[in-house]
Amino acid sequence: MHIQKSNLEDMISFYFRGERVVAALGRIEELIRLEEKDEVATLLGNHRLHSIKSNTERYFRAGMDDFLLGCDVLEIASCSNWT
Repeated sequence: MHIQKSNLEDMISFYFRGERVVAALGRIEELIRLEEKDEVATLLGNHRLHSIKSNTERYFRAGMDDFLLGCDVLEIASCSNWT
């Protein structure tokens, strides 16, 4: 298998298919559907400005962090013409 294809598959598996990521994306989709704007803002918000009070919130916010980090990595790869 080509090394870059293997690396991409590993990255997608970690950043976009991980249990926390899937749970967080499901949660944010539900919050958007229910129009819970404050909850969406909390999930996507700056952790330093809003402290995390529950284990459930920690779990979902960690999943969002993983997802957003994966988006950053893909953007960097795209900008550098990584193929």
